[in-house]
Amino acid sequence: MYSKLTQPPLQDWQTHQQHLNEKGYSITPPIYTSVELDAISQQLALNLNSTPTDHSILNCRAILNKVPTLYSFIFKPELLNFIKTIIGKQYFIVKSIYFDKPKSYNWVVPFHQDITLSILKKENQKGYHHWIKKEDAWSVQAPVEVLNTIYTLRIHLDDTTPDTGALKVWPHTHLLGIMRKEKLAANFQHEVVCEVQKGAVMLMRPLLWHASGKSDGGQRRVLHIEISNYQLPNPLRWAEYKNLD
Repeated sequence: MYSKLTQPPLQDWQTHQQHLNEKGYSITPPIYTSVELDAISQQLALNLNSTPTDHSILNCRAILNKVPTLYSFIFKPELLNFIKTIIGKQYFIVKSIYFDKPKSYNWVVPFHQDITLSILKKENQKGYHHWIKKEDAWSVQAPVEVLNTIYTLRIHLDDTTPDTGALKVWPHTHLLGIMRKEKLAANFQHEVVCEVQKGAVMLMRPLLWHASGKSDGGQRRVLHIEISNYQLPNPLRWAEYKNLD
């Protein structure tokens, strides 16, 4: 487990980069202060209906399009410098989702890989298949070489523990490409529970096999943001394209 005690300092970029590349994930210490987290929560409350039974809140897609004011609160200099140092420059946002998993209404997510892109308009393109319309965009399964350009940032607005639906991962499985679950070798199914402190960020490769359980404790709110440096072939367009300034 990459626990609170073993999380390297934010400035220890080499450790984070190695862990991300080899195991498929890395967890930072808290980047955001309580004041900054309160400001993010206020932006969400001002722009979204927060009743517990509202599914658009429990799983709200394109959150940065719907609440553009969040951008300046989330992408503070410390995070931008960290991304540029351990991932690289010239990356941009391609997807954003807000997850809220309260005890009163939550769900189980089985082990899976994130293998879809959010595309503005459905277009015939070799290697892109299983198109599904989701709100104002299209979800499509992408070729593995495209998926390998993507990194996920999971910004935790609450402490995340096994009792609150912390993410579970199978380390190293991002190196295997797209596979069916039943074909995974037994030695790749060593489960690690990723406890993350409030205000910290978990970086993850989308092809890493991951899952989460129900929240039997407190609230678990996460901002899931995917970045890439891949320019889609014409005429495809990212539905949530935004530069990282």
